Amino acid sequence: MELNKQITKPAAVTVLAITAAISISISAIYLHSLRKQYASMEQDSPESAITEYFSKINQKSYDELYQEAEEISPDSNSEETYVQKLQSVYDGVNTDAIVYSLESSDDSSYTYALTYHNADFGKLLIRQNSEGKWIASTLFEGNETWKIEVPSGLTLLVNGSPVSSDLIISSQAVPDNFSGMYDQSSVLLVDIYELTNLLDQPEVSIEGDDGYTVLKDVSSNTLFVGKASEDQAIIQAMIEDTQTAAAYPAQDASLSDVAAVSVTNSDWYSRISTLENYWFTDHTESYFSNQSVANLIQQSDNTALAYVTMDYYATNGEVERTWHCGYQVSLINLDGSWKIAQMTVDQELNAARAESDN
Repeated sequence: MELNKQITKPAAVTVLAITAAISISISAIYLHSLRKQYASMEQDSPESAITEYFSKINQKSYDELYQEAEEISPDSNSEETYVQKLQSVYDGVNTDAIVYSLESSDDSSYTYALTYHNADFGKLLIRQNSEGKWIASTLFEGNETWKIEVPSGLTLLVNGSPVSSDLIISSQAVPDNFSGMYDQSSVLLVDIYELTNLLDQPEVSIEGDDGYTVLKDVSSNTLFVGKASEDQAIIQAMIEDTQTAAAYPAQDASLSDVAAVSVTNSDWYSRISTLENYWFTDHTESYFSNQSVANLIQQSDNTALAYVTMDYYATNGEVERTWHCGYQVSLINLDGSWKIAQMTVDQELNAARAESDN
């Protein structure tokens, strides 16, 4: 027997409603899954690092940006120098207006060119960190090269990290500030490192010994490494020897006086001994004052290097003048006596000079 069943209208509507609800739920779940998938894909993409980078710029999270820059491309710039450069580039910039485009890529990195108000604005380098997350860093082109002279056998640190021996350009060498001595047998040797593409002077230390510090050469981008010293005998010798040498051009000291405090077998003494000092105006009274020694370091037990400043006053009874003098002085102890091996004039070392110019 055939049984015909009629589906009532209310029942049909209920079935359709249930079917629609199920379809909507499935669609919502699918769309949510797609959104999660796209979000994950975006987070895993190199360009996600650009968005996060500019967000950190806006939040001024400079310390974090420096650490990530070191992960991407370690260099010898200090955090302070790097952050100052970062601020000089991005402070006052509307990062939403920065346009970026892929410039180049390889197996491990992407480089994006930046434009701001239709002008070139720099580049971002993007790489994955140790956790596989994409991070970004602004590429800076430093134009400074620095040499660092370190007593041989010590481990040089820059920004707290050991510097590769591959950067040594001269090993077991005579320090530059004693290279003018004709007999260099008593001078402690150094390893000379060369660091390139820096933004500014690097932060230098020695592994395992915080007693070391640096003195910057007044005439070049060279850092001399030595033990910080407060030895009063050396300080006194620095002042007395420098004062004798400084007095010679004014005829307040004789050449024999200078020879007594100098390494005579040296370029330094050859230069000062041929100096014509007859041009200085005759004077009836003169004296030195405000003698000071700064940044005293010892590259070895028998060598020392420092900045020495003093003021020199002279008058002939009618005209008077004060000179604010500054010198970088290298001493070596020979037979118990500290003598000048090198002396470089730099009046800018004397703060009184700047004050007198204002």
